[in-house]
Amino acid sequence: MVTKPARSELEETLTTAFSERRSPLRAITSRVDPNDAEDLLQDAALRAIETERRTPVHKPLHLLRRILRNLAVDHLRGRARTTRLFNPGEAPDIACDRVGPERHLVATERLHLALAIIDGMPDRRREVFLMHRIDEMTHLQIARRLGISTKTVEKHISLAMVQLSREIDRA
Repeated sequence: MVTKPARSELEETLTTAFSERRSPLRAITSRVDPNDAEDLLQDAALRAIETERRTPVHKPLHLLRRILRNLAVDHLRGRARTTRLFNPGEAPDIACDRVGPERHLVATERLHLALAIIDGMPDRRREVFLMHRIDEMTHLQIARRLGISTKTVEKHISLAMVQLSREIDRA
C-alpha cells in the first residue's frame, strides 16, 4: 500500500487559499490581464512552496500574498517597459537630423558661389588659401613650399577670407 507524504501547513494553506480565498488573491492581480493573473497566482504558489522548503514559514498566507503582489508589480513594470520600447504608435516625436531639401539647395548654391569667388582670386592668394583650407597645411609649411615669409602667407589667407566674406554678402 502506497502512502502519501504528510502535507505541510503551507500546502494546506495553499489548498485553502485556492479554493476558499481565491477572490481576495485575484484582487491583488486585478490590474493584470486575467490570463496572466492565473499564471501569476500559480507562480506565487510554487515560489511559496520553494521558500517553505528552505526556511520555515510562520504565516503562509501572508507569504503567498507578498509573493503574488511582487510578481504582479514586476509583471506590470515589464509590460510598461515593453510597451514603451516597442510600441511605435507612442514613440516620441523626434526631429530628423537630415538636412531638408531647401537647406541642401541653399548650401549647394553657397558652395558654388564660394568656388566661383575662389576661382576669381589672384593665383598666389588662391594657391595659399587652398593649401591652408583644403590641404590643411600650416603657415610655416606653406611659406617653405612657396618660398615666401609666414607674414605673406597670413596676408594672403586674410585677404582671401575678406574677399570671400564680402562677395558672399553682396550676392
